[in-house]
Amino acid sequence: MLRMILMIAMLIAVWQVSVLSGLQQRISIYDPDDSIVRCSAPLPQTSLLECDINSIRNESHRAQNEGVFLNIIYECLTVQINDFRARVTRLLLRRAHSLTKTFPSDCYDYYTRGMNVTGPYNVSSSPYGIRQKTVWCEMSVDGGGWMVVQARQYTSQIFFNRLWRDYKLGFGILGVENWFGLEDLHIWTNAQRYSLRIDFVDAKGRMAYAKYDLFSVEGEVDSYKLHVKDYNGTAGNAFGDEQEVNRENSNGMKFSTLDRDNDNSERNCADDLEGGWWYNACTQAKLNSPFVMSENYEVGVKWLTWTRLPLSQVTMMIRPSKNIPKMIFPKFRPEI
Repeated sequence: MLRMILMIAMLIAVWQVSVLSGLQQRISIYDPDDSIVRCSAPLPQTSLLECDINSIRNESHRAQNEGVFLNIIYECLTVQINDFRARVTRLLLRRAHSLTKTFPSDCYDYYTRGMNVTGPYNVSSSPYGIRQKTVWCEMSVDGGGWMVVQARQYTSQIFFNRLWRDYKLGFGILGVENWFGLEDLHIWTNAQRYSLRIDFVDAKGRMAYAKYDLFSVEGEVDSYKLHVKDYNGTAGNAFGDEQEVNRENSNGMKFSTLDRDNDNSERNCADDLEGGWWYNACTQAKLNSPFVMSENYEVGVKWLTWTRLPLSQVTMMIRPSKNIPKMIFPKFRPEI
């Protein structure tokens, strides 16, 4: 009986060491200054009030009967378990403290940290870097720090006439042609206030842009309804004003795809124009349609408030609005 109890006590001690070792190996600190993941230092061992296996053996010699001995073991194991819980709590608190060094949430975060080279970067909608996404960052246009959410170019052949699920999750090749994903657009643009910039190149090589101080997308339950506000630029406001009665305005409209018709037209605009978009009936902005070198406003990639000429390149980018404070996550600094 006593040997069995001693063996159980020893197994508990070994298990504690194993679990704590595993937790220490899992805890890492993200350092935004050098982007290196380092293992944390081991935690100091806490005194177990002399309740180790040797002290139990010593007490067993002094015990007058088995009942007293069992009580000693119970008290010592209780101390060990409480100590183990305290160590686990300390490890978890240390992890929470280390994660106050927030993971970059967008390209502007990287830009403000001195990373100003255009290319792919990992961002996260969580300050802890739990859910990461690789995006294309444009660091040279209009002050830099832009996160590309849609890119089109005539020389590429990425297929954009896709189903709802594809537009929800995103698709394409970063740096070539891609769609960010409606669900992620909703997550990012509802975490803080974002601006939208759209750059255009037409078939003759002329360039223009449209910029909106406010850009947001509602959730899937509302079919990813679009909201833009405060236009400025050289291409004209093809999205329109949300309060304006215009059956070609995209502002305030739900997203439509060939398998989910949410527009205000008797026909399925997404199916007819061969690309998912915020269609009304239908739209002055057709940025996900196939490239067709024609001035016919019904076909091709178009921004009709600028030109009827087909576009050869389009880039949609978002960045936190200027003079709007970035969302600050509460810092957890436990007393350890």
